Amino acid sequence: MKAKAIKGLTKEEQAERDKLHIERICSDEQYAAFFFYEKCRPLLSKILWTMFKDDTSYEDIAHDVYLYFREPNKDGVLWHKLRIFKYETSLFDWIKTAAVRLLYCPSEEIFNIPEELIQSGIFESVILEMDKMESRTFLYHRYICKKKLREVAEVLEREEQEMAGVSRRAIKDLRKTLSDKFPEHLGLFFTQTRTEDINGNRDAFSLNSSLGTAKETLDKIDAHKYLSMLSNERYKRVLTALFLEDKSPQDLASELNITEQNVYLLKQRSLEQVRDAMILGGEIENFKKYILLIKDNRKRELAETIFIQREEYDEIIRANGFKKSEFRKLKSDLLKELRTLIFR
Repeated sequence: MKAKAIKGLTKEEQAERDKLHIERICSDEQYAAFFFYEKCRPLLSKILWTMFKDDTSYEDIAHDVYLYFREPNKDGVLWHKLRIFKYETSLFDWIKTAAVRLLYCPSEEIFNIPEELIQSGIFESVILEMDKMESRTFLYHRYICKKKLREVAEVLEREEQEMAGVSRRAIKDLRKTLSDKFPEHLGLFFTQTRTEDINGNRDAFSLNSSLGTAKETLDKIDAHKYLSMLSNERYKRVLTALFLEDKSPQDLASELNITEQNVYLLKQRSLEQVRDAMILGGEIENFKKYILLIKDNRKRELAETIFIQREEYDEIIRANGFKKSEFRKLKSDLLKELRTLIFR
């Protein structure tokens, strides 16, 4: 089968364009980071939501993929995988395929750890019964301490590019421990759900997701007010049906002609937009106390500038010497951290 060219480009023109990307990535580290974190954002975001829901961050996924392609060959030459790309398909299609293979583990169930199991101490009790110290340490720091992968790598004294393998082994060890010693808890952590994959044409595993486990945002606020702030009509419909009409996810899936798992994904995205609207709109009571919980001094100061002092974004970018893409990422990270602090 012939590889598809991007619309408007012949296969040869597409290959030339991809060669320019690869040449620049291999010679310019700043552009390489921009390419994987920003230009690949649409395809990596789709992988993130399809495979991981909200169990990991976009930055973690992008960083894993970035390190995977940056990995040197035995002679120490960086970006070896890109340098031997054969241009039989488009560069972005190839990156998507490689990223899915890197992140997807079809022999295992992908899991979710409900926050109440962490708060109650059940998860920590399970971890302490695991045989392998590295798996115990990884799960403790990643899910109880909620550290980023690069921070866990430092604790384990490993390279960041090794963490995908460490994570998969730890999850496998966790499942074995649950099966052997805590079978009554296995279903709380692991499920298998038939759903669509990245291309919409294959069965895949998906995260356990329950509408009843989270502390729901819409219980606390004037729901109609914030629903009116959502520009996406499907998001509005999902939240209205689930929270105001008390419709079941099964019935809503049937109404929208989508899978039940997609209802969960839409619900999560919709709530995140509502929560962001509350933060950006200054609707959180005692908001400053949450900002003071941010441990990093620089991020805390930036949060005060953005959300309390409400300085113009262009002025913040100029005063701090940020690039616009860098500022967008920082702001996104701050919103995510504040959502966790406020709505956990």
